[in-house]
Amino acid sequence: MPSTPAGPVPERVLSPSRTPNNAAADARRAARREQLRDFYGLKRDGATSPGPASAPSTPGGNTAGSGNGARRKPRRGGDALDLTSPHFSPSEYYEDLIAKASLAELMGSTSVLAADVGRLHSSRHTLVYNHHHQLFSAGDTIAQLNTRTPQLLSIVTSLQERFSDISQLADSVALADKAPVGDGDRARAVAAQGLERVRLMVLAGEDADAVKAAWERVEAELKGFGDVEGLDGILAEGREVVSVAAAK
Repeated sequence: MPSTPAGPVPERVLSPSRTPNNAAADARRAARREQLRDFYGLKRDGATSPGPASAPSTPGGNTAGSGNGARRKPRRGGDALDLTSPHFSPSEYYEDLIAKASLAELMGSTSVLAADVGRLHSSRHTLVYNHHHQLFSAGDTIAQLNTRTPQLLSIVTSLQERFSDISQLADSVALADKAPVGDGDRARAVAAQGLERVRLMVLAGEDADAVKAAWERVEAELKGFGDVEGLDGILAEGREVVSVAAAK
């Protein structure tokens, strides 16, 4: 009579319901699982032994070497399998999915994940397009501003000319009701106002003929005062301003 070989009794002897076909299917499933881990770069903690589905079970129904689940990977929290959670763990989600889901469920999950990835790509393209659209809109706005700037400058120049005319008219009207002719203080005030006016006209870039005409009106008005002390210097400054305007 042959002797019985030493060592543990194979599971297929202890479990009549586990046929060689089932063992081969489990082995193929474990091999496919390992191939998927290698393809997606998922590493297992500890030994690279097969998962719970392919590990041999003891007569009591527990996984060999697992005890009370000591070899099960601890989870960081209940939301580690939630795709929308900040604590989502892809490796834990993958392990849980291939350990519990059937082939039909795996195919369904694959379809859902592929659809989600497609929507994310679409959202990214939409976001990029919107940013480019806003950039082009800003460029069009800047181009329109550059086109209209010369028109605005001409309007501002025209307004400056009108303000200068209004200032001259206001000064001429106000001077008629001042002190009588011959008053030295009044003559000096008229000369000083006229000098300041022509200086402002030169700063505003007005035509040299307009500056000269404005100063000639001031000199004509000052002739009615006669000889007044201190006017010669102001008159000389006024003529110099007119010369500067003509030289530009």
